Amino acid sequence: MPARIAFLSFGSVMVVQQGTEPATDTEWRAFMADLSQKDLSQLRVLILTTGGGPTADQRVQLKHFMAGRSVRTAVVSDSIKMRFIIATIALINREHHGFTNRELGKAYEFLELTPTERTAAARAIKELARQLA
Repeated sequence: MPARIAFLSFGSVMVVQQGTEPATDTEWRAFMADLSQKDLSQLRVLILTTGGGPTADQRVQLKHFMAGRSVRTAVVSDSIKMRFIIATIALINREHHGFTNRELGKAYEFLELTPTERTAAARAIKELARQLA
């Protein structure tokens, strides 16, 4: 069974790619464990998804983990379902914004990625897509 979520980090940037289905509980625990090792005050997260997002239970876990903190996060997706999920997570994380696939450049701008970080993010997106295939 292919992975439903894949992620990697470089510097203060985390890139997450998700398919059409939510992460399994095992995958979500691994993601949260990795996230818990990050300096949230400096972290910037780029999420690309074709429709999969955290389940209601996973959003509750995220809410408890965030504990009122914010992380600059850009979610890139053309999925209508993701618009709802983005809105609910924005209640937890005020710096959580959605972008369409055609607005990837705007997502990079929102995250204030340098040209070098943009190049690294593009490479990460390709690598993570292979992991989900």
